[in-house]
Amino acid sequence: MRPDMSAKGLSAKSLSAKRLCVPGVCALALMTSAWTSQHARGALFFVNTPDTTVVAGQSVQVNVTLAGSTPTDIVGGLDFIFRIKDSLGQSAGTSPSITSIDFGNSPGSGTLWANVAIVVGAPTLGNSPQFQARNVLLTLDTSLPNGILARVTIATTPQSLGSYTLSLDDFTNPTDDTTFYDPLGDPITGVTFNTAALTVTEIPEPTAVLIGSVPLVLALRRRRRAH
Repeated sequence: MRPDMSAKGLSAKSLSAKRLCVPGVCALALMTSAWTSQHARGALFFVNTPDTTVVAGQSVQVNVTLAGSTPTDIVGGLDFIFRIKDSLGQSAGTSPSITSIDFGNSPGSGTLWANVAIVVGAPTLGNSPQFQARNVLLTLDTSLPNGILARVTIATTPQSLGSYTLSLDDFTNPTDDTTFYDPLGDPITGVTFNTAALTVTEIPEPTAVLIGSVPLVLALRRRRRAH
């Protein structure tokens, strides 16, 4: 799912190499070489999804955050993949479901994209209620500030009771992982993802608690009168 860098004039490494062969651009060649060697180790990105609890029948917004980004970590694109997995590690159900993924790419949105110009697309990767993917292409290669990477809204039904896993990667199929790309379209390595728990609970029944407390209140009143 490597993003199409041709929109920014970089279709592949070969195109970049041809540009470096133009006479009189040795400085550009040296700069690119330094950039490549500097980032061979990969960035120390930490992408975190919090544990979340929601009452069955309600929706909840999950903030996925990025940490560890520095000004030297230049990003050109992102494949964002979000899953809800059941106890068997499958994402084949219909509830809970992912109803929206918002990157908040407008000023004042409170996400790290607020001041970054991006184009967001939904690739034909077999999106389903519990599996959603988005392509994010930065119109200008830049480093990313740390903060909210995406806001994911999850909806539940009364039949959604149970425990689930929220995941941004898939250890069995690395091509379906959330992936950051450098300006040449190559994956940035060294990105750490956590897995989070989603717990869907029953609707609380406060009436049962109140009914159970009535005999205790009456007993206390009787004791006070006896004194």
